[in-house]
Amino acid sequence: LRECHRVLKPGGSLVLTVPGVWPLHEAPYDYRRFTEAGLRKLLSTNGYVLELVEAQGGLWACIGQLLALELTHTAWLRTLVPWTNLAFAALERRGSRESLALNWLVRARKASP
Repeated sequence: LRECHRVLKPGGSLVLTVPGVWPLHEAPYDYRRFTEAGLRKLLSTNGYVLELVEAQGGLWACIGQLLALELTHTAWLRTLVPWTNLAFAALERRGSRESLALNWLVRARKASP
């Protein structure tokens, strides 16, 4: 972030995405991972004015991404595919969707002097 800030003109824009996938811990003080609060702190302390921090994906996108990854690497899991709808429904009932993002989209600009 410092190097991007150094080469950007004043008012120049920064657009980036960072991975997510895990629910928040100790909200809103989860600064050690790429979370909304952590990104806001990182960018503001490095001289950026935030215009957008937005979660992309959600519960189903995360589950689909992780399941697809596991299915490509673990042969025995392929036999469970017919049962995934039941597992997804159980997760939905447990309220597992709070703050779960596949990735975060960030748009910021370099503060003018």
